[in-house]
Amino acid sequence: MASVPLDAATDCIRHYSWKAGEQSVIQALKPTIVISEAGQPKFGQSKFRGFPDTPDNMVLDIGREDNFLFQLNFAEIAPFDSQNLLPTEGMLYVFLKGLQSNGAYPDAKEDLKLIYIPESIQSNRSTDGKRMSFEISHTLPGYKSSEYEKLNLGEDFDTLQKVVRSIQEIDGSDDYSSNLLGHPQQTQYNPWFYHFRQNIWKLHGRAPSDPEKYKVWNEKYESEMKTLNDSHVLLYQGATPFNSLAILYIGISKEDLENRNFSAAFYDIQST
Repeated sequence: MASVPLDAATDCIRHYSWKAGEQSVIQALKPTIVISEAGQPKFGQSKFRGFPDTPDNMVLDIGREDNFLFQLNFAEIAPFDSQNLLPTEGMLYVFLKGLQSNGAYPDAKEDLKLIYIPESIQSNRSTDGKRMSFEISHTLPGYKSSEYEKLNLGEDFDTLQKVVRSIQEIDGSDDYSSNLLGHPQQTQYNPWFYHFRQNIWKLHGRAPSDPEKYKVWNEKYESEMKTLNDSHVLLYQGATPFNSLAILYIGISKEDLENRNFSAAFYDIQST
């Protein structure tokens, strides 16, 4: 596992011949932070699973069905955040409810809980779980995303996949690795689609049946969808505790992230 700074990612793109030109692909690169497991953690380090490491006076407001997924110590992550989007201090604890009684994945907004405290914690004593390690890398738009469609790849589709694999060979990731920030690598559809659609319906109502009214409505819909895509970021992407091939995507608006309003985050789960 090694870092892939912008110049290295750009070299991966320029290594191949492109029918439609490479510049739009280079401009589509987004920084990401690749996460891997790295042994036993010390108390307060970023980690997967185990029990959350909290200050002695802190009581977590969680229920019996809330599964602890991971904790992030932002002080550890700050050196890898080239966009300065994440806090430079503090802890984030992430919980997700288990499968529904019918075996379906959780889907209610309140099934995901993100709890943030502004101070990072640390100790030399060991704790449970799997420690996280981080590397800087870069991502390209996921298949069928709006950013992907804008590239208008045509015959360059296979070339883009080769670039993605070249970057992954360097940073040690794959399509289902855990990441912070960057492009979502969706397995089925834009993971923010249903969340954004609900917001758009609240503003403009549902699609009318009349063709002329639908044309006007659809222009507003597409414009609003682009605005929402541009104003949100991928907070986390990674496997769920239910199934290694069920991927959890957590999104948040840039405004809520800047204001540390992590309770406003939303999520989607897709199977590969």
